[in-house]
Amino acid sequence: MKAKVFISTLLLLCTLTVAAKKVTVTIDGFVPKHQEKVCIIVNEDRENIMEVPVTDGRFTVKLKVDANAFIRIYEGGYLKDYPDRAYFILIPDSKHITVNTTDPFNYTIEGSKMSKKLQECIADSRQNSAEGFHIDVFSDNPDDWAKAREREQAIRENMLKQQREDINRVVNDNRNSPIAVWLLYIHGNNWEHSDFIKSLIRRNPKWEKHPLLQQLLAK
Repeated sequence: MKAKVFISTLLLLCTLTVAAKKVTVTIDGFVPKHQEKVCIIVNEDRENIMEVPVTDGRFTVKLKVDANAFIRIYEGGYLKDYPDRAYFILIPDSKHITVNTTDPFNYTIEGSKMSKKLQECIADSRQNSAEGFHIDVFSDNPDDWAKAREREQAIRENMLKQQREDINRVVNDNRNSPIAVWLLYIHGNNWEHSDFIKSLIRRNPKWEKHPLLQQLLAK
């Protein structure tokens, strides 16, 4: 009996250790010199936004976060008006990550292979986005407008279907990585997501308690 209790306790401790694994990461970077601060949000916890001062275009911050956390970095002035316009989404897979936003056409990440891959996967998932798609109509005829809107809706639905397929493919390819969690989180409102999330959790139970999936399933 004592042996069984000991084994059960050991398994419980191992499970808790995995679930609560923390890492310390230093994030520094170069931003335009006019900036006074950058804002940081961990796992979309917008009630605990961190403001990091910028000095002569440079900043640095050390964080202790979950190993599978997502770290959003914003230009300070944009957070209130543009809550989704982040510089980067970072995954703390190394002890030191450096970002550079001084070139508006070429933001860079150094020291984090997983963060780089996440940016690529986000871009891939948006290739067939219907956001902003619109057919212009240069006519005063109501029938022309009605036909254009009908065609526009059909095209948008086809684009959304293709985007879902693209995202599902990327999620499947990265189901052992936090990348799958993030893609489901940012796109989950675009279609019925609960069954797909449950399928992901069945294949990889470690994602069950991730706060982002918990937020998504609670909606």
